[in-house]
Amino acid sequence: NNLGQLFISDPITAVGLRSLSPFLQSDRCSLRYLNVSLRLGDEEAAALAGVLKGNKSLETLGLPHHHGNRNQRRNMTDAGWSEFSKLFM
Repeated sequence: NNLGQLFISDPITAVGLRSLSPFLQSDRCSLRYLNVSLRLGDEEAAALAGVLKGNKSLETLGLPHHHGNRNQRRNMTDAGWSEFSKLFM
């Protein structure tokens, strides 16, 4: 897999994010930059964190919708952020 960058945007569901798992968790995955330009809720955050859990090549994760207008966000709560924090432990 020679894909170095991947941009994901709405509309995509938690099921869609989970479908990326075989690619992103592969030992041959060379993805270094992932930009997730969508409004995450807790379910999508948990799915994305689960998919990225086994990834060894990713260096940068962009979440542009999560530092702007609160009205554009889904209902990601502390539970969603908690799923992301597991990636760094």
